[in-house]
Amino acid sequence: MPIPPIVSLTASVVALLFTVPQALAGQPTAPPVTPRPPAAAPAPVMWTPQPLKLDPAVAAALAELTAGVSSERLIASITALPHGRSAGPTAEHAARLAATQDLLAKELKAIGAEFTTPSVPLRRGWGAVKPPAKPAGSKPDDDAPQAATPTETAALHEWKNFIVDLPGAKLPREVVLISAHFDSVPDAPGADDDGTGVAAILEMVRLLKATKHERTIRLCLFNHEENGLIGSTHYARVWREQNKSLPEAEREKIIGMVSIDMMGYFSEKPNSQQNPFKGMPGVPDISVGDFLAICGSSQHSALNRELVVAMLTAEPACKTVLIDFFPNEQMAFIPPDLLRSDHAPFLSSGIAAIMLTDTSNFRNPNYHKPTDTLETLDIARFTAGVRAMTGAVWLLARPLDKKGS
Repeated sequence: MPIPPIVSLTASVVALLFTVPQALAGQPTAPPVTPRPPAAAPAPVMWTPQPLKLDPAVAAALAELTAGVSSERLIASITALPHGRSAGPTAEHAARLAATQDLLAKELKAIGAEFTTPSVPLRRGWGAVKPPAKPAGSKPDDDAPQAATPTETAALHEWKNFIVDLPGAKLPREVVLISAHFDSVPDAPGADDDGTGVAAILEMVRLLKATKHERTIRLCLFNHEENGLIGSTHYARVWREQNKSLPEAEREKIIGMVSIDMMGYFSEKPNSQQNPFKGMPGVPDISVGDFLAICGSSQHSALNRELVVAMLTAEPACKTVLIDFFPNEQMAFIPPDLLRSDHAPFLSSGIAAIMLTDTSNFRNPNYHKPTDTLETLDIARFTAGVRAMTGAVWLLARPLDKKGS
């Protein structure tokens, strides 16, 4: 998950700072007016999710599916990931990211999954650095080794995304897309960010490939998220262009997209959860970090709630909090903190997209640090979250029984 941007002053604050009182400007002052008391804001309508009432056969299949999630496999997947897996700034970092690609390809083959690996070009000038200035009067030394810039280091490898399609039996062009990113910041192990997402995707591939469903399930591992959502942005652009070139009857529709970005750090301590939107109307005042946040746009509230209900149905032990009250009357845009993952390029294309997260730096003190290790994770809650997501994805894809009906 990229570092949060700095939010500037709003236009209203700036206008207030530069407003000159009429009396100081030499203008006659208006008679005092008794202000009207502000109208009481209506109390937000609280929505309480209820689990789905499933056909007994589907309920039994769902229970079997979620019971298959293995804590041991999740731990092994996180442990196997190289630390500091980034395209730069050094050749060692790039080699670790390249090794991660090899590891993922090997793991997917071992699972028996069919997958594609479309190339991901880094943006021109990515990570470019200015060479250090030489002391005055020094002479060039052609024999001295020159350090490679991050751009040159990254160019030594072919960068890829990993895409696994589990085709739908009845509605193959309707797609439920779930993703995680497999890179990290240069000097962090990246156990939570986003080793937990990678482990969850691999476990979902393993379990969901044996299920039957109407819609296509697409499980993606995106590259270069930490460098500016590069892998997901490239994928979304290519998908959009290729889809538009097809006859309308052959075009895909992404029903919903979920980016899993950090889902393993929890705390029951008071004030362990920060709230960047505290005090805004309708925003729940939560100060304990014992939940997974489902972050989306109010425009796509139907999908957001469908995911909450599906996760609750699949694994009641997984606590979630829905955060989808933007845009609204107070804020006509989605705050940058809710766009810091691979769902953002899909949202900008008008696709219903969600970020599933443990809220990163608003809870986890190890965010983007060398201390982001496996030992800091709550494996029991993390496993419950993977169970919830695995079952929810199957429910969103519309389950079929073993006979395909």
